[in-house]
Amino acid sequence: MKKTKIKQIPMFPTHYWDDKLKQHVKIDALSHADYNGEVRWSDQKTEDDRWIKLDPVMIDNVPWEDELIYDSFYRGRSAAGGIFKNSIGQRFTVFMTDLDKFIPLMVNGKIKGTFIYCKRGMNYGVTLFEG
Repeated sequence: MKKTKIKQIPMFPTHYWDDKLKQHVKIDALSHADYNGEVRWSDQKTEDDRWIKLDPVMIDNVPWEDELIYDSFYRGRSAAGGIFKNSIGQRFTVFMTDLDKFIPLMVNGKIKGTFIYCKRGMNYGVTLFEG
């Protein structure tokens, strides 16, 4: 796989659902935007009881090592693929073309490797990095 051409990735704070607290909990990590132009809403409200809109933070697109665990499959209007998570709850989209490369390397639903963000059309995902 060749290097991706995108220099920066839009990222949002990572939240996970805590069953004991019955609420979303923010962790000190970022998760990538699913598509170009995505906005999310904070778990915080303003004084007039409205949700706070979160704009993405742009970060440099650099490879990282991780172990991703298969979570689910998604089908959108123009894309389909897998959803993976890591040990701290970050969520990663993997496109079908990349999922085809992940499957032979997976053991018990997990894949270890060096990953980098990629973009297909207006959507963001991750792929294996081979520098």
